[in-house]
Amino acid sequence: MSPVHERDIAAVAARVLTRDGHAGAVHELTGPHSLTQSEQARVIGEVIGRPVRWEESSPSVRRRRESCATPRKDRSRS
Repeated sequence: MSPVHERDIAAVAARVLTRDGHAGAVHELTGPHSLTQSEQARVIGEVIGRPVRWEESSPSVRRRRESCATPRKDRSRS
């Protein structure tokens, strides 16, 4: 993944919205360097001054974690 800074996205949006020739066009924005998620976490850690790590998990583990974090509907009000 090549992260793109929000200022760069805003600059492209302003140019596309205010100049002719972009109707129906698709613009793919990429950053200057391709970084893995682990590399992105490392850079964030360097900036904030503490270690940050990326931990890959399988789709089944993610679903289980998400289901535990989702508030359950209050059935007493149904």
